[in-house]
Amino acid sequence: MYGKIIKDDTRYDYTQKFLEDKGIKFGDENSNLNFILFPFKEKIDNTFDEKFFSNLSKDVLIFSGIENSYLKSVCKKNNLKYEALMNSDYISILNAIPTAEGIISYLIQNRKTTIANSNILIIGYGRCGKVLADKLLALGAKVFVNTLNKSDYAIAISHKIIPNPQIDFSQKNFDVIINTAPAQTISNEDFKLLPNETLLIDITSVGFDIDIARKKNVKSARFLSIPAKFALQTAGEILGEYIYKKVLKCSQKKKSDSV
Repeated sequence: MYGKIIKDDTRYDYTQKFLEDKGIKFGDENSNLNFILFPFKEKIDNTFDEKFFSNLSKDVLIFSGIENSYLKSVCKKNNLKYEALMNSDYISILNAIPTAEGIISYLIQNRKTTIANSNILIIGYGRCGKVLADKLLALGAKVFVNTLNKSDYAIAISHKIIPNPQIDFSQKNFDVIINTAPAQTISNEDFKLLPNETLLIDITSVGFDIDIARKKNVKSARFLSIPAKFALQTAGEILGEYIYKKVLKCSQKKKSDSV
């Protein structure tokens, strides 16, 4: 099997190594390709015009890191299979562990007290929220969970549940607040109720105003793509494993159809 990777992200080095170990061959040729992995987030249309895609085999799988509107459009036009890796539930689940470990690493390095016995609020109880809550609990933290879904109440039996939408920041002295929900969860008014010592972390781009957060606590942080910062090799291998399974499945189907 043959692949092509156009790199703009260090994770891709480990992705290629993983795939090479699985027997995937890489080169500059565009013929006989089973897949192409395009840049994670850089522009693509400046380098790869529509003629490039029209000359590709219809069996080639097209991937990118985050969703690219140009790729999506040109692949649809040329009847090519395209997928943004970060849209995959499978990858999101596997990335939850390095994400949680990256956050914990930051807490250890940027606080003067232990995680044990700290009051930590996690807003959002999706894949990352669940893994993070369990790991912090194992380290002795007092974990509070804020979630929209009532079905989570039974799952989060080891954590203290704070129902949405009301979080009364004046009633709890949180040492750390971690937003994992893809929505604004802390308003500018809420900041007035928080102690200056509260460390705020947002792993989305919309949880709260990071500039105001840093005025409260200079070490407050917004983390995007945490696996790429704290677990490069693991993050790259997760991408490689996913691509390999997709390519292998497609290749086996092609052989089956030809019999």
